[in-house]
Amino acid sequence: MRHNKKTSLVKWIPFFFTFGNAFFGLLSIMYALDGNVVPAAYCIFFAAVMDGFDGRLARIFGVSSLLGVELDSLCDAISFCLAPAILLYSSFMHDGGITGIIVLAFYLCASLFRLAKFNLEPEKQGQSFSGLPTTIGAFFLATLVLYHDRVLESPLRFLVKGKSIIAVVVFIAVLMISSLPFPAFKKVPVLFSRLAAKLTIGLALALFALKQGIPLLFMVLVLYISAGIATGIYLYSSNFLKSRK
Repeated sequence: MRHNKKTSLVKWIPFFFTFGNAFFGLLSIMYALDGNVVPAAYCIFFAAVMDGFDGRLARIFGVSSLLGVELDSLCDAISFCLAPAILLYSSFMHDGGITGIIVLAFYLCASLFRLAKFNLEPEKQGQSFSGLPTTIGAFFLATLVLYHDRVLESPLRFLVKGKSIIAVVVFIAVLMISSLPFPAFKKVPVLFSRLAAKLTIGLALALFALKQGIPLLFMVLVLYISAGIATGIYLYSSNFLKSRK
């Protein structure tokens, strides 16, 4: 009997983190609607932390279930699809007119599409993600809000200067619905191993960039996204050259 009670309690631990994800997503939306964009951006970070634990804990405790998978996806839709769109509207695009609305709607739809595609292709997610994960996309956009002033004073100022944020949001949305491979860091394939040296150099450059006023977390995300794009170009070029032979 004690064993059964203990098992029942353990079963609910991953759900605590799953619902924690949704809680911080809701909190982010509430902060953003009140104009408190910095706390709203931090809440997306905390939601990502919660999201990073629930699945791992479920596997560790052996309590993975279809219910947990569905709940995780629904909570992700709140924290990494809807919350970033509202955050962007409150911080950058509230005066963007119909163009801003269309861009944010495109981002929302692209991120929801990405979640659905992930749910349908779980067997392919061990080595790499097909398309930029919604978590990373939301994470990156949140850093643009959080580090706006520092990025504006760095060599990457073009990302947040003027209306270029619209192009950045569209670019992130396109990456999410693309088939570009992004590292999953579970089973790292040979291709990513080859890129390890380049990423190490990139990290060194990121550390150097700190002296230029660019936040390390922001640079790590830029390098991650760049690695996926570079890998996609490498694979496409290799396949194209093979087809020409």
